[in-house]
Amino acid sequence: MEAIIVGLGVNYAASLAITFTNKWILINLPLPSTALVFYHFTCTFIALHALKLIGIFTTKKVAPRKILPLSLTFCGSVVLTNLSLKYNTIGTYQVLKCLADPLFIVIQTVFYEKYFSAAIKLTMVPMIAGIVINSANDLMFSQNGTIAALAAVLVTSVYTVWVREKQEELNLTPMQILYYQAPMSCALLLPILLVELILSENELSLSTLIPSEDFNSGILLINGLSAFTVNLLTYWIIRQTSVVTYATFGKLKLCTTMLIGFIKFKDPLDSYQLIGIILTMLGVFLYTLLKLNISFKNFKYPKINSNHQV
Repeated sequence: MEAIIVGLGVNYAASLAITFTNKWILINLPLPSTALVFYHFTCTFIALHALKLIGIFTTKKVAPRKILPLSLTFCGSVVLTNLSLKYNTIGTYQVLKCLADPLFIVIQTVFYEKYFSAAIKLTMVPMIAGIVINSANDLMFSQNGTIAALAAVLVTSVYTVWVREKQEELNLTPMQILYYQAPMSCALLLPILLVELILSENELSLSTLIPSEDFNSGILLINGLSAFTVNLLTYWIIRQTSVVTYATFGKLKLCTTMLIGFIKFKDPLDSYQLIGIILTMLGVFLYTLLKLNISFKNFKYPKINSNHQV
C-alpha cells in the first residue's frame, strides 16, 4: 500500500511537470501535439535502454505481433484525441471523455470476467456529474466532434484496459513491455507526425522550428524525464491497482490542476466549476474509502503462536 501511495504521488508530480512544461514548449516551438507524444515515447525508450544497459531490468523475448495491438490502440488514441480536441471545445471533450468510466467496467466485465460492486459503480455518479457541471459553460456539440470524441473514448478505453491485461497475459513488467511498445509506437506515429507537419495550418518553416536564444533546453529535459516517469508509473499503477482506480486518480489530477491554475496563475474559476470540482473530489474520496475498506477486510493478520513467550 505504501509503495502505491508513493507511486501515485510521484505520478501526480510528474504529470504536473508535463502539463506546465508542455504548455511552455508549445508556446516556444510551433509543433503539433503529436510531436510531443513522439518525443515523450522516444525519451521513454532511451531511458529504458539506459536502465537495461546498467542492469536495472532484463528484456524478455516477445513476438512483435503481441505488442502491436497495444501500440496501435495507443496511436489511435493519440490521433482521435487530437481530432476530438480540434472539433470540440475542451468542456465538450471532458464531458464525452466521462463515458470511458462505464466503458472500462463494461469491457472488463464482458471480456475479462471482472466484476465491480454496486457501491464502486455509484461512486462514479458524483465524479461524472462533477465533470459535467464543471464543463457546463463550455459545451458545444457537432456531428464531427461527437463522432471523433466517441471514437477516441472507445479506443482509449481499450488501450487502457490492455495496459493491464497485456502485462498479465505476456507476464511482463512495466519496464519490459514499455521497452517494446515505446519504439513501436514511435514508428507508427512518425508518418502521422510528418503528415501533420506538412498539412499544418501554421506557417512552419525551418527557422520557426529552431529554438531561439531564450529557449531553455533544461525544460525540454525535464519534460522528457517527466514523460518517462508518467509512462512507467502509469503501467505500474494500473498493474498494481486497477484501470478504474487509475481513471479515478486521473480525475483527482484534473481537479487539483485546475485549482493550482486558479491559485497560482489566476486562471478563471466560476461557481459552476467550483461545484463540479467539489462533486468530483467527493466521488474520489468515496471511491478511496471503499477501496481502503476492501483492502482492510482482505488483510490477513499474521498468526501468533500462543505458546510464544515474551
